Amino acid sequence: MALASSWWYSSRSNSVLYPAVILHERMATGISSYQSKESLYAKSPTEPSAQSIRPLDPKLSLYERKSIVLVEKPADARAWMQKYLDRQSIHLKKDPLYPNSRCWIHQGAQRYMDRRNIHATVRFKRNGKIQTVSMHCGIIALCMRNELTKDMIDGLLKQPSWHLSHLCGNWACCNPRHMTIEPARDNQRRKMCFNDKRGLLQHCTHTPSSQTWNWKADAGLSMSYQATSSSMI
Repeated sequence: MALASSWWYSSRSNSVLYPAVILHERMATGISSYQSKESLYAKSPTEPSAQSIRPLDPKLSLYERKSIVLVEKPADARAWMQKYLDRQSIHLKKDPLYPNSRCWIHQGAQRYMDRRNIHATVRFKRNGKIQTVSMHCGIIALCMRNELTKDMIDGLLKQPSWHLSHLCGNWACCNPRHMTIEPARDNQRRKMCFNDKRGLLQHCTHTPSSQTWNWKADAGLSMSYQATSSSMI
């Protein structure tokens, strides 16, 4: 009775009422025409038949989704990332005298001081379904500039993942020339390069070197020059 009741209510949502006798007949018919689980799977033409059983719409793992975006870089993922970077460009403040070497401060990011990062959800289609993966905007920019090395990509794919590090020490900076990908421990150690508790910047031994000359405290991230619409890449 519990099964019949559940089926009845789902039918009512479509404004169709089925008597219990019809329900029982349909259940009997369904049992006789039951398909095995194997019929719900598809065989890949590129794999041996003995190992080619897989779901029609498998849920991609985080590793697979990140690998598709960072390594395979399908056209729809590239188009989404390019459009995203173009949209973010209008929020960047750049020094008109030194646009390439100085920080590009993202003004919108300063409304989220508690997060201290700028993430986006990359979208692409695979197996007929929309897939998503969250990435830092700096990783997106480096990916689109083809500046991710094999070691960087491998680091981003592993768990725990490598981090995006700001060489300038300014978390709201979006200048890809101020970014690198490295293990989390190296990212954390860079903070010592910007330790100003005694009014002194620590000597940097990192590779690539920390850009201590570009560093500003959070209170100094709102620069006086105007935002520009030039692209992040």
